[in-house]
Amino acid sequence: MKRILLAFFSLALSLAALGAADPSICGAAPPKKSATSARAASPPPAASPAPAGKAAPASGAPRRIRYIGSVPDTGQFLPDSTWLLRVGPRVTRVGDYIERWFGAYPEFRPPPDSLGRVKFMESLVNKDVMALTALALDRPLGFEDRLALRETRQRSLATAVYQRFVRDSVNVTEPETRALYEGYKWEQHLRHILLPDKNAAEQVRRELLSGRIPWSAAVHKYAPVTGPLPRDGDLGWVKRDKLDRTIANEVFVLNPGEISRPIRDAAGWHLVQSVERKPVEPPVYHVLKVALRDDIAAKKAGLYTE
Repeated sequence: MKRILLAFFSLALSLAALGAADPSICGAAPPKKSATSARAASPPPAASPAPAGKAAPASGAPRRIRYIGSVPDTGQFLPDSTWLLRVGPRVTRVGDYIERWFGAYPEFRPPPDSLGRVKFMESLVNKDVMALTALALDRPLGFEDRLALRETRQRSLATAVYQRFVRDSVNVTEPETRALYEGYKWEQHLRHILLPDKNAAEQVRRELLSGRIPWSAAVHKYAPVTGPLPRDGDLGWVKRDKLDRTIANEVFVLNPGEISRPIRDAAGWHLVQSVERKPVEPPVYHVLKVALRDDIAAKKAGLYTE
């Protein structure tokens, strides 16, 4: 009798377990799910996309934008820790590049455009190669070497003083940058007079502005030309990219009939007059803005140090 009861009890437990797993076995209807459990089990609805032209609101406090050389840093600048080049064990990062750029002697520093940056990087590579070669040779320093090191230290100190007390104190305004940008909107018909020194150039300019002497007579009197240029110094129509940028900044802002201040290059001192000009399609302003500001700052710093 006990065996029968134990078997029956065991069968009941088995049926109860099967019924809990699958209620249909015992003929019972499945339990109804509450609204709360149904919502929890169902996946959340997909978020509707934001309308075109409207950015999703940022969470938290707005991110502060820092400025690098008056340009807002919106992600276009590389971090200072980014590798730019490597020569053997020597690594140059963005921060090193910037420090060496401002530590370079301004007279021998390339212009701050794409080509100038490439030239400056090439000079960094060459210096690293020469430094590693010198370390490998391990030659003892002589008198000339110590003299060169002292001159290098003095030049670095002078550059740092110039950067700190002259270049950093220069203020460039937006109207000044816009005024220089106007020169990119024209192609100029130019003529010039080449003179041996600045004093002669200033004297001839005063005579031209006062009307005491016409342009052609000034060319014949002060700057006899024996080369391929015509006697009146006519350069014809000149595009901006055909001139050095420093000279172009002085020349292409001239209105027809105006005479530039004395401009110096390797050949001597020039007086340039705009004969006429015609409009051309200029580059985009924001692409040139940084270079324009650098040119104006360099010019102002040069005036302070004269």
